[in-house]
Order: sequence, then C-alpha cells, then structure tokens
Amino acid sequence: MAIKKSDLYSSLWASCDELRGGMDASQYKDYVLFMLFIKYVSDKYAESDDFAPSVNIPKGASFKDMVALKGKSDIGDRINKRVIAPLVAANARLARSDFPDFNDPNKLGEGDAMVKRLDNLIGIFQNPALDFSRNRAEHDDILGDAYEYLMRHFATESGKSKGQFYTPSEVSRVIAQVIGITPQNTKAATTAYDPTCGSGSLLLKVAAQSGKQITLEGQERDVTTAGLARMNMILHDFPGANIISGNTLVEPKFKEGEQLRTYDYVVANPPFSDKTWSTGLVLGENGASDKYSRFGWGVPPAKQGDYAYLLHIVRSLKAKGKGACILPHGVLFRGNAEAVIREQLVRSGYLKGIIGLPANLFYGTGIPACILVIDKENAAARKGVFLIDASKGFIKDGNKNRLREQDIHKIVDAFHNQIEIRGYSRLVDLDEIKRHEFNLNLPRYVDGAEAEDIEVTRKKIKNVHLSVYPPDGRVTLTAPKATRLEVARAYAISKLGWIREQQRKLERQARESPRNFIERESHYLWGRRYLMTIVEKEVKPGVSIDHKRITLTVRPGSDEDKRKRIVHEWHKKLLHEAVPPLMQKWQHRLNVNPTGYFLQRMKTKWGSCNHIAGNIRLNTELVKKPKDLLEYVIVHELAHLLEPTHSERFAAILDEHFATWREARVELNELPLAAEAW
Repeated sequence: MAIKKSDLYSSLWASCDELRGGMDASQYKDYVLFMLFIKYVSDKYAESDDFAPSVNIPKGASFKDMVALKGKSDIGDRINKRVIAPLVAANARLARSDFPDFNDPNKLGEGDAMVKRLDNLIGIFQNPALDFSRNRAEHDDILGDAYEYLMRHFATESGKSKGQFYTPSEVSRVIAQVIGITPQNTKAATTAYDPTCGSGSLLLKVAAQSGKQITLEGQERDVTTAGLARMNMILHDFPGANIISGNTLVEPKFKEGEQLRTYDYVVANPPFSDKTWSTGLVLGENGASDKYSRFGWGVPPAKQGDYAYLLHIVRSLKAKGKGACILPHGVLFRGNAEAVIREQLVRSGYLKGIIGLPANLFYGTGIPACILVIDKENAAARKGVFLIDASKGFIKDGNKNRLREQDIHKIVDAFHNQIEIRGYSRLVDLDEIKRHEFNLNLPRYVDGAEAEDIEVTRKKIKNVHLSVYPPDGRVTLTAPKATRLEVARAYAISKLGWIREQQRKLERQARESPRNFIERESHYLWGRRYLMTIVEKEVKPGVSIDHKRITLTVRPGSDEDKRKRIVHEWHKKLLHEAVPPLMQKWQHRLNVNPTGYFLQRMKTKWGSCNHIAGNIRLNTELVKKPKDLLEYVIVHELAHLLEPTHSERFAAILDEHFATWREARVELNELPLAAEAW
C-alpha cells in the first residue's frame, strides 16, 4: 500500500498545529522533525535482521516505547532519558544536541499541559498510514521530501535570521545541474562537500543528481542545524554522510593532515556578508598566516565575508573540481579588497559562469543573489565567463518568489549549451571584462530592459515625468501631448541605468503577503507574531490583545476593507501612545525642537523629515516592528532637523547619540513593507 504525499504532509502539519501555541517556528520544528525521524528509523531498523543496520535502535528506545509513555506524568523526562539518550549512545553519527529537550516547560507547558501536548503529538504519528515498515512510498524519497517540505515551511515562518538553515529546493536543483554532476561521470568514490551545509538540502540535491551513493561531507556552524542535516541524510537514505558541527573558516573539520581535504564537487550557500567571518582567524599580513593558504588572492573586508567562503571553496576543490556558491550581488561589483580578489578569480580561469537570480527567493533576506560557478578543469584555456540574468523568471508564492520549472529549465539549458539569448544570457570574453576593470555587474553585459517594458502616456503637461512604482518596478513615462511616441521611448531607454537602480531598490524591499483579516491569520505587533480571532457581535467594533491572540470584534457581515480600517485605526492609536515619549526623550538629547509628527501609510519608506517645516512622518507599518526599531526611525528623522542630508555629519550625529544605528538600519531594511501596490 502506497503512502500518499498529501496524507503524510497533512498529518505532519497537524502535529505542527498541536505544538504551535506561542512557540516560535524555529523551535517547534525541532520536535516535529524529530518525531518524523524516530518514527521512520524505528519502523525501518528497530526489528532489522541486518548485521550492521544504518541506525541502531536500542531496546526500549523505539517509537513504540514512546507510545507506551503516553499519559505518564513524567513523559518528557522519560523520552529524554529512555529514548533519546540511548539512541545517541548507540549511534556515533548522532549527537544529543541533534534533538530537542522533551522536558522543557518553557516550550511545552507544565504538568498536564505538557503531558497532553506530547500525548497528542505521539498520537498523530500512530496513524496506520504512517507505518513505514509495511508501506511503500509513492517515490523512494517521500520521507526526505516530507522533511524538506517541513523545513521549507518552517523557514518561511521563522523570520529573517532563523530561516537561513534552508536553501530553496529550486535553487539547489539549479546548482546541482550547472556544476555538471551526472550518473555517467560519477562513481562511489566521487566526493561532494558543503562547508556551510545548513540542513543539508543543497548537498542532497547534488547527490540526487549523481544518481549514486556518493560520499557526502558537510560542516555547519549551528549545532542544532547540524543535527537537522544528519537526520535529513538518514531520511534520504544517505546514513553514511558525514556532517560535523563547527566554524568552517576558523576550524575546518575535513582535512588531510594539516591541509584542507579536496573534493570533486563543492557547493555552498554561506551566510550573506558575514560580519564575523574573521573572528578567531589568524591571518597575518595579506593573509599569509592562514594555515590553509586560502587568502593568496587577498583578504576580504573585515565586515563582508562573502569572498572568504568562496576562497575556501576554491581551495577545497581538486585539480579538476567543480563548484558553485550562492552570494549576494555585491560580490560582482564592490571595490577595494574584493575588487582585487575578483580580478584574480577571473584571471585564474576558474570562474566558468554567473547566474543572477530573482530577488526575494531566500528565507531570511529579500535581497537578490547570484550563483558563481567554479570549474578548475581547462581553466587555463577558458576565454570568457558565461553570464545569465535570470532575475525576471519567477512566480510569486506567498510572501516569497519562487523559480518555476520553466525557469529552472531555461537557466540550465542556456548554461550547459552556452546559448546566447538577447537580454538573458551571453558569453563575455576576458578582454571585455578587463575593459570594465573586472566589474562583473550583470547589467553591464546583459541588457535585460526593453522599450516595451515602459508604459508611455501623453498629457497636457510641460515636462517629462519618469516613474518606477512598487512593488514590482513598473515603469511609466508621462510626456507632453506633442511628444512623438518613439522620442518618449528613446528618452526612457536613455535612463535605463537610473531605472534599474530604482528597480533594484524595490526588489530589495521584502513585502508581506496580503492580509485578509480572517480567523487564525498571522499578524505582527511590535515584532511578535499573533493569531487573529474574529468575533462577530452587534457591538462597537474594536481590537484587543492577549499574549497569543489579537481579537478583532466586528459587526456581522463586515467585509475585508472594514476590518482593515478598524485594525489600521488601532495601529495608529498604539503608535500615538508609543511615539510621544520617544519624541520627548530624543528632542532633549539632540537639542532639537520639532513642530510635530504625522502617521502615514508609506509604500517605500519607514519615515521622512521636512526640515523646513520642522516635522517628521512615520510609517504606520512600524507598529508591526520591534519597538527599538521605531525608536531608531524617530532618532534618524529628528537628526535630519540638524543635518538634512545623509552626510558624514549626519552619520557622526547618529554615532554620538545612537551607537547601534547601523545595525538597526540593516535589520529594519530587511523587514517587509506592507503588501500594497500603486
């Protein structure tokens, strides 16, 4: 009997709801994924006759033994001591840190609440349809697929900093294909490595593309995420994969003697612009003291670690090795130390291609990224770099963008066959790259803009107005009535550089998915997530809040617009309570005398200042963000009363009075704006 994916997924999501409560997605995922893991390995290995099963299940430590603990007052403690501890002791590749604490009252509740929650969670996995010892899956990887499915959804809900353990499946598939691994060129001895492996999804896509049981090794800085990766490997039938926790740059775990181990394939999605990459490293002058000789082309900037990870990858490849790394677009054009490294990378011949991806694909950030494809084979003979601008090929999926099958196929087909497509892909020779001083910014080489992309209207006006509108970068040009259409279009095309810059700014601004103001919908207030409860009564509409829920009371039959207005007025009330004390505090500290403040829906800004009138405007969306970020915006706008521009003097004012303003700015600009279009 086959297990249907839809049945499996719905059962797993039921368990999520059972645990959800007030727990953050980044926490409750650990319990749900462990349940899937223990159920699978128990069914497959608990009664195995194999001489050396991939996973040893000690007596008393199976899923059936967890079932026997239901109703016990100390069920959480018994799961920790009688199931998890023996399981870890019997399997060298597993660690206690891989699994959550089932006796944590802060997450699971106390007393009867904990017992009930764990009883219900175990009960969900007692479903006969989830008996993996008797059932075959529709596809061999169904459990691994379910694990990936859960991680993707957990990443979606986990917020900007906690979703980085997961690389979107579609991007992983692109990487696995463009590095060129196939069943025909792999064997059991083929090796693949991910130095920042997260939950292992990218490494597993490479293994799947190989079609064989190749050797997989990965390192992950976060201990809990390394545990996710180990479980992921087992559920995808790669129990021999070697996943070790630790800091790859400071203390790489995979070595041959005192040198880095080298691999046939290396892939990675490292943390973007890691500001702490060099902490603990002994680099010396020009990187000469690095014991693994990774920085011969130069030392990356202290606050931007992108090239540090790329150089680690280059050093970890065999003489004919191939790799790919996901990095922010800035690595293509930033100057100083990175420009020096980029020039050496191009001159080496190792850089085979660059694939520019759409914005807002990744969990944890909305900024656009690119894939750098490395190939050491035939590097000396390489005459150019193949560039693809795939930034326009995607579909909206909730509050993220996603590559479609047709987008993946187009990227891979163009890359493998070096197909040049106008406005999309092009082989750029080294002489042209040299003329651009090794700046690899894609629009310099691949012109993706068309005159047809610009809407032209003519009105009874004197001057030309060119505008780029959120959220998708729609371009309009309004010209005087007498202007010929071809002249108007030619003018717009002449401004493509400015248009692209505005569109990139909009792409970097993540946006919420639309809110419908319905039962159990997620809403944020002061940085915390709440579930909405709708109460329909013939009373005055209003909003109240407790530690878990926002309760919206409306009259029966109220529509979405009415509900939205009620919540918006409540938001303004909360801001009018929060803003005046902060204004008073900072006008004294900055010695300014503002005439007032205004609250306003803004589509592209968090705040603004009219230094002539002496007032500031604040985006009502700030009520959804942590209060310390509201304070930062107030300080920022009040500082403009002293210095209207973002000059060095303005930065000095903020440095003096609000030392963490740069961190606050980065955090705020990575948070989504409202889902509104013009």
